[in-house]
Amino acid sequence: MPVTRILALAALMTSVSGTISRGELILGVFGGSPAPVTTYSTSGGSFMLGQATTSGTSATVNPPTTSTNLATSNAVSQSNNAAANSTIAPSANISSVPSASGPTFDAFINLGAGPFPNAGTLTTGGAQAWYNSPQVMALFGGQPNASQQAAFDSTVLQRVEQTFQLSGVPVSLTDNPNASAAHTLSVVSGTVNPNLTSAIGMTNLGGNGFHFIDNSAPAAKSVDQLEWIVAHNVAHELMLAFGVPEIHDQTGNYIDSTAGQLAMFLNPNATFSTGAVQDLLSRDFQATGNLGLFASPQVIASASVPEPATLALWGVGSLALVMARRGRSSVSRRTA
Repeated sequence: MPVTRILALAALMTSVSGTISRGELILGVFGGSPAPVTTYSTSGGSFMLGQATTSGTSATVNPPTTSTNLATSNAVSQSNNAAANSTIAPSANISSVPSASGPTFDAFINLGAGPFPNAGTLTTGGAQAWYNSPQVMALFGGQPNASQQAAFDSTVLQRVEQTFQLSGVPVSLTDNPNASAAHTLSVVSGTVNPNLTSAIGMTNLGGNGFHFIDNSAPAAKSVDQLEWIVAHNVAHELMLAFGVPEIHDQTGNYIDSTAGQLAMFLNPNATFSTGAVQDLLSRDFQATGNLGLFASPQVIASASVPEPATLALWGVGSLALVMARRGRSSVSRRTA
């Protein structure tokens, strides 16, 4: 009667009812001589059962229902494992795992010195680090020191993440220049966009972008306000970098508006509009390719001013009122 030694198996079940949710599993069942390797498939993956006996007759072993009862045996030879691995076909149901060479983060928020990707096409004047801005120095009372720079960087990053979180949009961000990221959003000074010098941000749809702190700092009355304005514009520019255009809201009350109201920029609870959220959730944030190099800006909405035609009407009305008053005054003098 053949003798079968079973290794790498803590329990045997008589039927296959469980699933293996991720990866592939190899079971080695070995005896005194090699025998064919059998592959089993489940809804969550595939695993291999290798059997060997002391004679030509092999014992039948039913595959286990779950992976929790399996143990790895140190006695399984490396050669048998290698041979088994080479015959396993990946399961179509196994969740895809990012490649080791792919980006670790969706975006890098560059709050330091260069290089600044796409500076040659989206900026003019020579981009510099944000803390070199004279407008920023006015708020800090001088050049921000290393501790102030670190605090500003950390706060901005945290507030950008908070904006996406409040909107129900998961995103992975970093301010580490050595990290791998699909997109770069640079906060810079000493430069503007050559086509719209008033923009506080400009980004290539599906690519990289900028926040121009020289243009946003004058709207802030404190460092805290500046941090909110920068964070909310960076969130807006990241929306564009992730491939979502400025088409969902133009009221100025949401992050995705082209011309955002200052009150929105300063609101800690500001979010993307419902349409922008749905669009963001449908996108692959790590997809790149610059969708036609379509550069899209954001500005801070200015206070409402009368249109030229309105001003003209006001002028005619004022003149008529003055003339009427003069007429009444003249009649009064004649009748006196």
